[in-house]
Amino acid sequence: MKYLYLETLSDFECIGDKCEFTCCGGGWGIIIDKETDTYYRSVTGEMGDRLNKCIRRDGDKSSFILDEHGNCPFLNEKGLCDIYINLGEEHLSNTCTYYPRYTFYSGDICFGGVSISCPEVARFFLTHKDPLLIDYAEDDKTLSAEEEQSTDWVLFNNAIHVLTSSVDIIQNRNLSIRERLSLVILFVDQFQKNTDACQDVSTLIKVFSSPSEYTQLLAQANTPQRDYSSKIDYCSEFLTIFSQTDRFEERLPEIFDLVSYFSKDENASFDLEKWSKAFDQVYSDDYSVWKENILIYIIFRYFMQGFAKKDFYNSLMTGINAIYNICIFDLALYHIKNGAVPQNTDYMIMLTAHISRMVEHCTDFRNDVFKHFLDKNMNDMPFLLRLIS
Repeated sequence: MKYLYLETLSDFECIGDKCEFTCCGGGWGIIIDKETDTYYRSVTGEMGDRLNKCIRRDGDKSSFILDEHGNCPFLNEKGLCDIYINLGEEHLSNTCTYYPRYTFYSGDICFGGVSISCPEVARFFLTHKDPLLIDYAEDDKTLSAEEEQSTDWVLFNNAIHVLTSSVDIIQNRNLSIRERLSLVILFVDQFQKNTDACQDVSTLIKVFSSPSEYTQLLAQANTPQRDYSSKIDYCSEFLTIFSQTDRFEERLPEIFDLVSYFSKDENASFDLEKWSKAFDQVYSDDYSVWKENILIYIIFRYFMQGFAKKDFYNSLMTGINAIYNICIFDLALYHIKNGAVPQNTDYMIMLTAHISRMVEHCTDFRNDVFKHFLDKNMNDMPFLLRLIS
C-alpha cells in the first residue's frame, strides 16, 4: 500500500482549551465506536452514571447526547474534556482521537491530511509561505485479489498524473492565482470529457504537465472580461443556500453578517465601482499564499474521491465551488460592505473553518450545495471561468 500525506498531518497538535472554535461544540454529532462504548459500559461510579446518562444507544450505534447549546456533555467550563481528564486519552472515541485528521483510499493509495475545519489547521494554511509538500510512504500491505481485478488501473494512473500536474500548476507562482485555477478547471474538464468518451489522455496530460506548453495555452486563450452578472448570480445563490442552515448565525457568523446587510433594500443595489474595487482587491496578491494552499488542499482531498464513480470533475468542483469560491466571494462582499478586506488574520481563519465545517462534515448539506449549483449550471466549466474572471 502506498501513502500520500499532505503536509501538516504528522505535525498537528490540538491546542485544547485555547481553541476559539472547539470541535467539542457547534452541534457536531459525536459517534462512539463499539470498542470505546464497550469500555464506557464498564465504567462505574459517578463517571459511569454520567456516561450512561449522556450516551444515546440505538442498536449497535452509539453517540453522545449534545446539550442545549450543541456541545458535548463532557466539555467542561474550562473548555477541556472530562473523559480525557478522568479516564485518559486512550479512552476517547475514535472520532475525538482522530479529528481533524482524515484519510480515504483510492486504488492502492491511502490519502491523508488534516481538515481546515479546525482553526489551527486553517491558521497553518493561511500563514505557511513555502509550497505545501506531499509526503510519500509505502508498506507491504496489498489489495485483495478482487480489488486488484476490479480497479481500472489505466484510469487510476492517469488520474494520479492529473492530480500531481494540477498541484504543480497551482504552485506555479509565475502565474496569477486566477490563471492557475483557470488552467486546472480547463485541464480537469477536458480530462473528464476524454474519460467519458474513452479517449486517450496522454497528450492532454503532457500539455498540462509542461509549464511552457500550458502557459502558451493561456497566451492563446481569450481571457474573459470580468463578468459581474455571473458574480451577482453566484452571490445570490450561495447566500440563499447558507442562510437556510440551522443555527445560521452561530455556525456561519461571517455570512450571516453579510446576509443581514445585503437583505436591506438600501444595500441591495448594484454599485459597479464598489464591486470593481472589491474584486480588484480579492484578486490581488493579498492572501495569495492562502489561496494557493486552500486550492492544494481541495485538489488533494477531493479529486481522487471522484475515482470510484469516474466523476473527477464534479468531485473537485464541489470543493472549489463550496469552499474556495465562497471564501473569495465572502471577502468581496465584505469589501463592498466595509470598503476594505479584513485586516486581521483571525477573520480569515474563522471564515475558512466555519465554511469547511459546514461543507465537509455535513454530508446532506454538501450534497444539497452540489445539487443546487449543478441545477443552476454553476458547476459548468464556462460558468466557473466567467465567475473567476
